[in-house]
Amino acid sequence: MYLLGALLGLALFFITLHFVDKASVKRAKKRRASRDAFSKEPLVLDVANIVDDLAPLLTPHVEAGSQITIVGSDGYYSRSKNASVFLAAIRQWLSKGATFEYLLLEHSATEDLRSTFRELLSEYPRRMRVYVLEEPALTERIKPLLERYYTFHPVLLMDEQPRALWVEGFHAPDSPYAYHVKFYSPNAIDEFIREEFEEFRRDMETIKKNSTEIEFIKRKEAA
Repeated sequence: MYLLGALLGLALFFITLHFVDKASVKRAKKRRASRDAFSKEPLVLDVANIVDDLAPLLTPHVEAGSQITIVGSDGYYSRSKNASVFLAAIRQWLSKGATFEYLLLEHSATEDLRSTFRELLSEYPRRMRVYVLEEPALTERIKPLLERYYTFHPVLLMDEQPRALWVEGFHAPDSPYAYHVKFYSPNAIDEFIREEFEEFRRDMETIKKNSTEIEFIKRKEAA
């Protein structure tokens, strides 16, 4: 009897946990759907990730000629269980005519990236760019940028001017989650944020100049 009672209790626990998880997921989806991608105020998220939180906010602002630049440490999403969803978001941006740049600060990410992005790069050879910071490039000029952006990750959307900005206050390697996140739609980018955006853009250009672009195929035709 004791064993039967214990088993019934355990079964009830997992059944309850299942419904709690479903309710939690439902609330999270409802919360995300209520976010205004055109908000005049920055959206503040305690916890977020690129697939579930960034993509729905950024995509409405992506158009032909846009450039999206993401900086990360080890390219965790390229090998996570969410990789296919991440790739689908990138494909959607590219299909709109945008250029996508992915800057990684860990050289060890190279082989994973070759495998993950091969198909996308073959389809969009001129607008899909993946860069990995080379270890020999860690000069005194680059080291402060590596230290700054290793867990602090901005995402820039721009054309001739800043279009949107996503800033992850802390995003650890090997984790899909970022903390203390802010999203600025085009309507929320004031002069102060514009200056910060420009600082990020300059830093990204410096990182690119000291990185190696990963070649997947011989670039023959523009996409």
